[in-house]
Amino acid sequence: MSRKNLVSVIASILLLLVALLSACGDPTTTPVPPTATPLPPTATPVPPTATPLPPTATPVPPTATPLPPTATPLPPTPTRNPADGPTYSEVVKTYPLNTQLCKVEVDVQDDTTQPDKIIVNFKAGTLIGSPFCYGTKITAIGRVTINGKQYEAGSMLTADKNGQIIKVSSWD
Repeated sequence: MSRKNLVSVIASILLLLVALLSACGDPTTTPVPPTATPLPPTATPVPPTATPLPPTATPVPPTATPLPPTATPLPPTPTRNPADGPTYSEVVKTYPLNTQLCKVEVDVQDDTTQPDKIIVNFKAGTLIGSPFCYGTKITAIGRVTINGKQYEAGSMLTADKNGQIIKVSSWD
């Protein structure tokens, strides 16, 4: 088939399709004629049953032994031992009126190369003077000696109302 004949055949097919589609009209605007008959239902409805279905679970007889409880009671809330020292917030309440807190968080440990020095690692906050200012939160990450007093790793320290470093029991 030549190229000219192929183009002619394609044009004829397109004209035929256009004619068919224009004869059908727009399906969204063409109304269904009132003489149309509805289709019969394809499924037969099931009539309701008059008798109830039997239960699927077997009831427990009233003489059954009750099961033991599975929950265990919570242990009592531990009370703070005053020997552990005051809490951080208790110390802050003792500061002189209008004391500006530096709110610094540092980790400290002894400098093993220089026995009279300590290593201070700043974690957060704004320094006002010394890292041992009012409100500082000091955590000993290793054994540390401050002002001649030794603290074990994990100790939580802060400055008291006199500016002396003391151990606190928590950061609450």
